[in-house]
Amino acid sequence: MSRHRVLLFSLMLFSAAFSAPLRAPAQDQYSRFELGGQYSTIRETDTSNQGKNFSGFGGRFDWNLNRRVAFESQVDFFPEHGMPLLLVQGGQTLQAVFGIRAKVIQNRRISVFGLVRPGVLHFSDVLFTTTDSSNPLVTRPATYFVLNLGGGIEY
Repeated sequence: MSRHRVLLFSLMLFSAAFSAPLRAPAQDQYSRFELGGQYSTIRETDTSNQGKNFSGFGGRFDWNLNRRVAFESQVDFFPEHGMPLLLVQGGQTLQAVFGIRAKVIQNRRISVFGLVRPGVLHFSDVLFTTTDSSNPLVTRPATYFVLNLGGGIEY
């Protein structure tokens, strides 16, 4: 995917996210399911051995168990190729996390929430060593466990 297409897709998602009307402050009901698209970044090493933010896109699905607790899942794809590093990263990146979101403070207008989401981070071309002396390094896919801890504020 070209960089222009990723940028265009990201701008479309961003504008769609902010075109929806805000909920009325007095509304106490909640939706059972939430579905959304997003633009994301991830910091990796680029081909010049410098840290760089790679752009990506993804989706989010929430299953609200009640007004305060939800099962949240998020999948992001980063199409740009990161530099292959030994047992660390390389190629295109896919991230998938699944876990719990809990609102710790909530009133009619604002809520503060925390997240605990374990998942996987998959790279398409990570460097690995081999026992073959003619070709001591090869690239192959690798998947690593991640733990996404965080929080946020909703208005």
